[in-house]
Amino acid sequence: METFSLILIVILGATTLIAFFLLMDVFFSRKIGRIQQVAEQMTGRSFLLGLVNFLFLGVICVALISVSENFGLRFLAIPTLLIALILAVGLLLGLSAITQLVGERLFPEHELLKQKTWGAGLLILGCLAPFVGWFGFLPFVALLGLGALIGDWFPRKGKEQPEPEQ
Repeated sequence: METFSLILIVILGATTLIAFFLLMDVFFSRKIGRIQQVAEQMTGRSFLLGLVNFLFLGVICVALISVSENFGLRFLAIPTLLIALILAVGLLLGLSAITQLVGERLFPEHELLKQKTWGAGLLILGCLAPFVGWFGFLPFVALLGLGALIGDWFPRKGKEQPEPEQ
């Protein structure tokens, strides 16, 4: 019975994530298109930007939590939560762009909805692979998306980001 409930949770969770990524594209289609272009054009730079910023913000969160608990400064939990929320939103926007990128590369002949759905489904399945997916693939695509988001916010000097095709 426990195996059945675990399988059900994974299936429902994957379906929910696919729907979430589709809805992210509905509300933030221009932003996600620009993030996708940055991830496609500068993959290595985007990953490094995501890694550095994730580590930096993670260290800030850990330091704020430590100071908050050791010195009794409970109000420091608020900036910690805000930083964690900003980080989570950045990761989700980046992952949504990566799902679109995967769908476009694997299914160029399909319409955008099918591309995004298949891209999200395959990305989720790839991240569910034991050990390699959990500790290798998921961090790579999440940090790639986060770095592409940051790269879109702060483009390289002398290089204008082109508008995404709609």
